[in-house]
Amino acid sequence: MNKLFVIGILGLLLVGSVSGYSCIYQEDNYAVKEFKNNLNIIGIRHDIETIGLTEEAIIIKLKYFGPCR
Repeated sequence: MNKLFVIGILGLLLVGSVSGYSCIYQEDNYAVKEFKNNLNIIGIRHDIETIGLTEEAIIIKLKYFGPCR
């Protein structure tokens, strides 16, 4: 069970690093908002550590590749 969870999180991180970060919508309940927020934090840390993105690069990534409108 733990292996599946870790593989799932890694998969989400890989998809997140390519496509942007998770959108948080007003309709999401508190648990979903917290989960998406935690994913975004992990994704940003991953991008900073592995790719070396700067704050400016993350802002540009969100502007052009973020799915949120």
